[in-house]
Amino acid sequence: MFVGAISLAEKARQLQEVPDLILATDMLDLAGFRGQIGPDLAAVPTILYFHENQISYPWSAYDKAHQYRNNQYGILNFSSALAADKIWFNSEFHRVDFLEKLPGFLKQFPDQNQLHRVAEIEAKSTVLHLGMNLQALLQKDRTQSTEPALITWNHRWEYDKNPEAFFQMLFQIKEEGWPFQLAVLGEQYSKSPPIFAEAQQRLANHIVHWGYADR
Repeated sequence: MFVGAISLAEKARQLQEVPDLILATDMLDLAGFRGQIGPDLAAVPTILYFHENQISYPWSAYDKAHQYRNNQYGILNFSSALAADKIWFNSEFHRVDFLEKLPGFLKQFPDQNQLHRVAEIEAKSTVLHLGMNLQALLQKDRTQSTEPALITWNHRWEYDKNPEAFFQMLFQIKEEGWPFQLAVLGEQYSKSPPIFAEAQQRLANHIVHWGYADR
């Protein structure tokens, strides 16, 4: 988040033509990026898309320094939001979460905390859901399958994806006797949450795939 803006700005300055729009994610220091790309590109409209935010991002149980959270990441989100012409969130929950957490985050700074700028950010914020065509799920004439449902984990094996809630749900489904198959995709890291090892043992009879898959 600190050096990405430098690398991307360098590439942006090499463009042969001026784009119509700059679309960035919340992982970019947008204010720093716009300050390094020159006046022609700096005038291009920008949209900042939040798929997470660094103010309410969950802490890892393995992070020993969680009491000394680095506020610079939250400030980057804040300054990027101020620098953007428009802000999109992937859900209404996330939009509300960021805007509600922001005042408390800013109040920890003794002066010039810029609380009055939160309303400015809210005014240019909206929700744009991920582009997924779910019409097939609404078809009433779908053929009823007799095969057990295939439940898939397709996230990183890390705490912020809340694997605890996912596998606890599957433990309950198993206890209630519902048939299902389970595919757990992804790579196992040295510090993966212990719930993965527990689930691999307790749900062994339901697992059709476990671990990394090429395709």
